[in-house]
Amino acid sequence: MAVAGELHTTAEWFDFIFGGMSQRREERSERRPRPRSERPRKAAGASYRTLCVRLCDGFYFPISYSTSREHFAGDASQCERQCPARSRLFVYRNPGEEIEDMRDLDGQTYLSLPTALAYRTKYVADCTCRGNPWDEATHVRHRGYAEDGAPQSAVGKVGGGR
Repeated sequence: MAVAGELHTTAEWFDFIFGGMSQRREERSERRPRPRSERPRKAAGASYRTLCVRLCDGFYFPISYSTSREHFAGDASQCERQCPARSRLFVYRNPGEEIEDMRDLDGQTYLSLPTALAYRTKYVADCTCRGNPWDEATHVRHRGYAEDGAPQSAVGKVGGGR
């Protein structure tokens, strides 16, 4: 018999409170885009979330958390600068849609990409936005920074003379 104020925790209690969280997360990751009839209707002043998708493995990172259609071109430009020639901007309505619903500016769905969500299950060694530190191209780029005189201009300032 339980005394007032006592809490008897059982496996069922933990399952009730915490159980299913991982199951719900798995269900979300396996969802497909909702049919157009189930999507929220577009409204004036709609807000969108924009994400830059790395095309070689489907990894995505945020550009804007809340923006409007007028800013899509600027967000696409920022995506290209952050991951040159290996990325594309995708958007979804926020609130109302999720990652599984995002589309690029031409209307292609994220989940239709051959590499959608691939980063979750495999590592693609040469899939980076700026190269790996050990790549020869990265070494050449950094040598170029050094040869452009950045360290020398700092040394000139330390000398103190005008």
